[in-house]
Amino acid sequence: MASCNEDALVKRSLVNPTDKATGRAPAQSSAGAVAGYPPLVRSIEPWDPPVDVGPDGQLLTTPHYRLYSTLEDGWLSEKIPAFLETALLHYRSAITDLPAPGEPLETYVLGERRQWQAFTRMILPGESGLYLSLGKGGYTTEGLAVLYDIGRWDTLCITAH
Repeated sequence: MASCNEDALVKRSLVNPTDKATGRAPAQSSAGAVAGYPPLVRSIEPWDPPVDVGPDGQLLTTPHYRLYSTLEDGWLSEKIPAFLETALLHYRSAITDLPAPGEPLETYVLGERRQWQAFTRMILPGESGLYLSLGKGGYTTEGLAVLYDIGRWDTLCITAH
């Protein structure tokens, strides 16, 4: 994304997209989808994080993501699935058409840093020191994105990367 500020994100979320095949805007939808997109969350299941820090969470499944979340910010929880799908659509079509991922992209958005730290120590026991020294946000490794809530706009920006 060229810009990660609140105004730019709001403006982009208000644009009604068009279907490339038909050239028409899709029907309006509900369920927290970005304006004009059909509901993107296919399922929501309880998720008990493998680290005993912080609240339990949810596993949200979208067409291209398995989003594990312990977010307590309802607004952010509602927006991230559509935001991820919209960002992926942009990455796949901005310069040239690219294929969809063959497998769902695994993304963890944890509600707080201490839960992120414990999760990082668990999945990267030999390398966690490097990642734990990051100032804020998260990382992607071995096909996993592991992030934590750093505020609404900053969290959306980091999920886009």
